[in-house]
Amino acid sequence: MSPCRRRLVNSNAQATIPPRADYSLTSRGYELSALLVPLATWAFENADDIINGQR
Repeated sequence: MSPCRRRLVNSNAQATIPPRADYSLTSRGYELSALLVPLATWAFENADDIINGQR
């Protein structure tokens, strides 16, 4: 199921040539990103230890 169908992203199709769509996060998408950004930051900061299997 796509993010648009899960109501995480808004899609606004433009009837132009070439066709275009504008995307933005819904309030639920912003809520999810607020939870995922700290997780991604932690993973990035600890990547070497994770890859090397260290604590």
